Amino acid sequence: MSTIDDSRPLRLFGTHLVNLHAKAKAGSLDASEHAEYERIRDDLARMLVFAQQLACRPGEKARQALRAKVESGVKVDGSGLEGRMLDLSAGGFAAIFADAGERGTALPSGEDVTVTLALPYGSPVATRARVVATTKAGSGLRASFAFVGLAPQALARIEVCVFDQVLPQLSSLLAPQ
Repeated sequence: MSTIDDSRPLRLFGTHLVNLHAKAKAGSLDASEHAEYERIRDDLARMLVFAQQLACRPGEKARQALRAKVESGVKVDGSGLEGRMLDLSAGGFAAIFADAGERGTALPSGEDVTVTLALPYGSPVATRARVVATTKAGSGLRASFAFVGLAPQALARIEVCVFDQVLPQLSSLLAPQ
């Protein structure tokens, strides 16, 4: 019986991706590493989104972008609503606002608002987002948002943040043994 390790290429890929990701977070990728990191990250994101789409039940809407659980603060500027993100993707996010009361009516679907996201590292990101849907959640409000005109620098930070959450979940597949 052979003891050939067939998972070695996958572990090497994982180690390389984790190293590139750490450099991306630190802002120390050179131009060729940056291009390689984006290519690898985008390929992996497409594979994971495809896997999520395969798992959809009939009638469920499939995600178009990789989404990860990110529990950070969020504020809807000018509304008095402050809450926490539930998940985040390059396309948008969902959040819960406890004790929204009447302020929750200030978020009609289809309206563009300015939001400030307190990402896990670095300064907060302020951007425009469209209210996609809102639902009552006890005395609070659950809302989903789609980014509108997201600046390239903000998009890059969000993508790194999403992968910061995804990579540990894949560690059993990607980590060296």
